[in-house]
Amino acid sequence: MALSLRHALGIAILSLLVAVALRRDSTRVDGNQDASFKLVDLPGKGKGLIATRDITQGELLVKERPLFRVPLQTSSSPSQLIWASVQELDQSARKAFMNLSYVNLPKEADPQMHPEEVALAIFQTNAVSAGDAVGIFPRMARLNHGCAASFNSMYTWREDEGVLVVHALKNISKGQVPDFGCSNEFHHDILTGAPDNPKAQRRAYLAERYGFECKCSVCSLPGELSRASDDRLSRMETLYGRFSGWGVGEITGVEAVETAHEIWKLGGEEGYWSERGRLGADAVWVAAAHADRDPFSYEAVKEWAAAAIQWYGYEIGADSKEVIEMRRILAEPSSHRAWRSRGSEKRSQVVRGCSSSPSTQVCRSGCIALTLVPSALMAPSQSDVFVLAVGVILAAVYLFRDQVFSSSAQKSAPVITKSTTNGSGNPRDFITKMKEGKKRIVIFYGSQTGTAEEYAIRIAKEAKAKFGLASLVCDPEEYDFENLDQLPEDCAAFFVVATYGEGEPTDNAVQLMQNLQDESFEFSNGGHTLPGLKYVVFSLGNRTYEHFNLIGRQVDTLLTGMGGTRIGERGEGDDDKSMEEDYLEWKDGMWEAFAAVMGVEEGQGGDSPDFVVHELESHPPEKVYLGKLLQFYMTRVFFGVAPFRGFVQERVAFARRTIEKNGPDALADWGRIWLFYGCRRSTEDFLYKDEWPQYEEELQGKFALRCAFSRETFKPDGSKIYVQDLIWEEREQLAEAILNGKGYVYICGEAKNMSKQVEEILAKILGQAKGGSAEVEGAAEVKLLKERSRLLLDVWS
Repeated sequence: MALSLRHALGIAILSLLVAVALRRDSTRVDGNQDASFKLVDLPGKGKGLIATRDITQGELLVKERPLFRVPLQTSSSPSQLIWASVQELDQSARKAFMNLSYVNLPKEADPQMHPEEVALAIFQTNAVSAGDAVGIFPRMARLNHGCAASFNSMYTWREDEGVLVVHALKNISKGQVPDFGCSNEFHHDILTGAPDNPKAQRRAYLAERYGFECKCSVCSLPGELSRASDDRLSRMETLYGRFSGWGVGEITGVEAVETAHEIWKLGGEEGYWSERGRLGADAVWVAAAHADRDPFSYEAVKEWAAAAIQWYGYEIGADSKEVIEMRRILAEPSSHRAWRSRGSEKRSQVVRGCSSSPSTQVCRSGCIALTLVPSALMAPSQSDVFVLAVGVILAAVYLFRDQVFSSSAQKSAPVITKSTTNGSGNPRDFITKMKEGKKRIVIFYGSQTGTAEEYAIRIAKEAKAKFGLASLVCDPEEYDFENLDQLPEDCAAFFVVATYGEGEPTDNAVQLMQNLQDESFEFSNGGHTLPGLKYVVFSLGNRTYEHFNLIGRQVDTLLTGMGGTRIGERGEGDDDKSMEEDYLEWKDGMWEAFAAVMGVEEGQGGDSPDFVVHELESHPPEKVYLGKLLQFYMTRVFFGVAPFRGFVQERVAFARRTIEKNGPDALADWGRIWLFYGCRRSTEDFLYKDEWPQYEEELQGKFALRCAFSRETFKPDGSKIYVQDLIWEEREQLAEAILNGKGYVYICGEAKNMSKQVEEILAKILGQAKGGSAEVEGAAEVKLLKERSRLLLDVWS
């Protein structure tokens, strides 16, 4: 027996909407539920979540492992398969599953007599795609449904982590319901046969299939506005079909890019922000395919790639593989595998097409990154099997169509260009947010470890306490700076920035520095000037480094050069001595100057509570999966081997307990540790030399010590051997451990030469393993390791 694809298409909404049906009163929030939400009764929707604080666009809302996963199809009874999976759960997990809501239980099924039918109904109501399988996620099942422009969050499955993540597609205000959106395939299906009144068709479909009347903001629009919304959605559907025609040669590259812009524009008007990441990535593909030696084609790919990075970051996370791939394309557009595959074509028009506002959406044209053939043209075959969890199969087909319909090659993605309009509809517009929140201070922080962010928040609190002035604290990576010149005269901008590494900006301040330093970057006044801007700078650094507080000093110089006026002295915190003392010494004079310039008096602020106390219910202890022990390697020179010794001793102690409990083979799956130890002589400064062999023996080959004695051992040409030489000898194993084993790297020693040279040899190893060069692929991998805190340094000048 086989269920038709049309039937699967009809049921698919619940996979995509994540349990929009009415919830039973017995449903409860899991004990580990994020405090960002609370469970309440939602009129017309049953139980659901509302935000307990303001949530910013792109923020991670849910990260959850499934209770269980099952294959997409089974030749046996679906109800028996699901019931068997439920029976394997422990008591708390089984209770969490059975507390989920369900609809469409067969009338002849008695819930008491046929628990397997109830389990299947729960599964069909709540299951979502999870890679090549289907899973149940109780926390995610609390999210509610929103049609088209009304939804504000999206989910994706991460196979390498085995988790499902949900991100805020839009800003979610305190008290607002996080609404989860559905795919356009769903809209296309339920609109069929009712083009003149899609809203009525949608609501009738949901009421019939899932027992509730949709009252989302889109379905609740009055007549004229509702018709306008339906018209925009219909036009977007048509344009997506046209865009997919590029893959089979029905339209030119210029027409494809123009069509992408039309989709982008309509999506902005509708407030429909889903799928923008993929749309940008697809535009990257088109622009790259038609690229020639004209530099504007090169820039077109970069602009679209930038847009994809931004919106993919909102939709599926800034640490996703899609964003990483787009960052690679942004760094070197010609590395795109479609580069010049179609030849040149009216290049200036293609470039102009990429200059308007792109945005990240999952393009329904499907496999554009390979052939640009829409998934809609690729109907899957039917087979004589039950389609398991009917509501899930289409979700897998659509949301994971890359795996189903195309090769495993990665897709590219775009970034918003400077022509993006600034207004109340743009979440990256800090000026509008300041006006709406009646804030007179904006504080931008450049922070790598969180210290600068802490000082930024502290400054905001002091401004409120002293003068009653509200502040907007901003991560510069999340905002555009074209309208910095529009900061009102009675407002001021604070820049709390740290200097990272060898005089570099922190990762989140890179774009800010590029905008300030690039004289071709235009503010809204059409120039690269900031006349009348009032600003304050507090910089953070460490005097032992060569470029002490370089970024803060550069910000100060650049702003002054563009016509800005600094308030008070520039603050410089020195982490080598006492950052806190430096801040306290600076702030009093700064606030005094601030009061004089801004025309405010101290004492205008009122007292406000610093804490709100909530009593948390006790949660019973449970076993927690700690994850697989990862591989890592450590390098040190002359000093600082004691912390690494501590790592090894801890692993040895853990190994002893594990072997005692699980037997002599218990360490077989453990990750390996390499320690590359550099010193002058084995008889002079080789610390703890009697301990290392014992550790190697107890860890049964999971610990390897490599020593470079620079005054004892020499290369054939007579030159000294250093730790980087030993690292290169182990390059194949290290590349495997880092790239595929997700290993960690720790470097301790002198910064100017040793640390730099170890990073260079690491880039060479990783670049070679990736089939590229140290300068491009290798440097990108090293940067990624730092961003993910898998490459950690403790170095000194």
